[in-house]
This record gives sequence, structure tokens and C-alpha cells, in this order.
Amino acid sequence: MVYTDLLKPGFKAILMERLSDERINRESLVMNDSEEPIPGWLALDFDGVVWDSVGECYQMALLTWEQMGLSPKPSSASSGPDATILDPLEIRFRAGRHLCRTAHDFHVLLDILVENPTLDPGLTDLESFARARVRTREVADRFDSLFYPLRDDYRNHDFETWLSWQKPMQGVPAAIRRLKARLNGLSITTTKDEPSVRRILKTLDLDLDVIGKETTRDKGEQILIFAQQSGTTPDRVILLDDVGENLEMAREVGAGAALACWGYNTSRERDRARAAGYSLVGQSTLESDLKEAFQTL
Repeated sequence: MVYTDLLKPGFKAILMERLSDERINRESLVMNDSEEPIPGWLALDFDGVVWDSVGECYQMALLTWEQMGLSPKPSSASSGPDATILDPLEIRFRAGRHLCRTAHDFHVLLDILVENPTLDPGLTDLESFARARVRTREVADRFDSLFYPLRDDYRNHDFETWLSWQKPMQGVPAAIRRLKARLNGLSITTTKDEPSVRRILKTLDLDLDVIGKETTRDKGEQILIFAQQSGTTPDRVILLDDVGENLEMAREVGAGAALACWGYNTSRERDRARAAGYSLVGQSTLESDLKEAFQTL
């Protein structure tokens, strides 16, 4: 057979023992599935997909409220990866993180939680939250103007404390390293500021291109930029994101889209994504689910 001609004589006997009905044992001759190339380009959201920043968002929101003279005051409880006791308000903030898109929304969420101590934010829908945005818009605008400079100050002058309030999504950075070697291209597309993302990626030893809010907050536009930079077309790109609205933006420009089921979303968002025909990607099955998603492009 042709395959035996490619091997030295000493290996022919071993190979022949593994042949049955002219089929070759895939375990010995075919590249492992986790190493096979995946033809396509991946646009990867950051917060909620690669990185769990909810603790940092909570701490920065409290510090911003303190600057504004609002209450409650910042808690001394740790939000870092080694925290064992969380402030009750932080627990509820984490449950409502799926409602937030920008710093404006962190103020809205805190305002709702403080005014309604028994409210379960995990059961709050996006429509109700949108109405609260309108009600608190003026104060939220001021909050937003203070939040980002404060974040920059902590990131630039107390990086270790700032980093301790957040952590990587378990197993995802390692999967990204493998995917980077398998895909045609991979880029971070995020509404987070690029300096923060780059500093965090450096701690993970990940060298990735970043398209952040400084360029545009629109995920569709980010994908178009990524495709142009990569010399491909949007229909060869998949956006992996944890927010349903962002998947819609990707679809509008002709790209594929998949929901990260471990991110800041709930079963409602996952059901909607499934009903809308988006791929659903699991945290422990990230690579195989993405490979399957690219096969549908």
C-alpha cells in the first residue's frame, strides 16, 4: 500500500497489524482532533468570555459611588479569585451582571439593588432594566464620566490590587492558545478599553490583536475591521460572545455568531440564541463546539 511505502521497513509490520479491510487506524496516523486546523477566523469577546471582571466592575462601581457621595461605601471584602466571603450586595451585583453593557449600567444596577433589597436581579429582564436606564440617565452619565478615569488610575498606579478583583475564565486562556494555532486568525473584539485588555492579556502570556471601544463599540463594525485586516470576508468569521445583541450585530454584517454559555447570560438568553439559530458553545467543549460551528459556515 502507498502508506507503507512512506515508512521505514522496520515499521511496516507494526502498521500491517493495524490495518483492517484497507482502513488505517486513525489514532496512529491522523492528527489528533484537538490539533486539526480549523479554517476560519474567530472574533473573541473579552469580558464574560475570556475574562471574569465582575468583581472589578463591582469594586470600581462602589468607588465611583463614593466619589459621587452616594452610598453604600466600598466594602473591605475581597472580590479576588481567593475570596471566600463576598459582600451580600456583591452577590446580588454578580447575579445582575448579565443586564449590564457599559459603566452606565453598573450605576443603574447598584441603584436598583439598593432601592430594592429583596429583588433578585437574576430574574430581572432586559426590558425592565431598559426602563430603569431612562429613569437614572442623568446620574448615570455623571457616574460614567467618573468610572473610566478611576479605572485607569487603579490600572496604572495600583495594578496588583486592580488585577486581584478579577480572574480568567477557567480553562479559556489555554483553549485560546490552542485555537490560535489551529485557526486562520483570532482577534479580541470588545467594548472594553484596549489598554485594560492588553495589560490583562500580558499577564496571561497571550499575544492577540485587540479591537476595543476606542475604535468602535459596534461588534458588526469590529468584525468588518477584523476581516479587512485579515484579508478575508465576514462570512468566514465567527463572533464568540456572551451577549445576544452582539450576535445580532455579527449576523447583520454577514458573519457567523456563537453564544458563550458560561458568560454573563442566563437560561433566557441561551434559549433565545438557540431559537434564533445561533451556535451555543460550552466552556468545557469550547474547541469542539467552535469546530462544529465553523463547519456550518
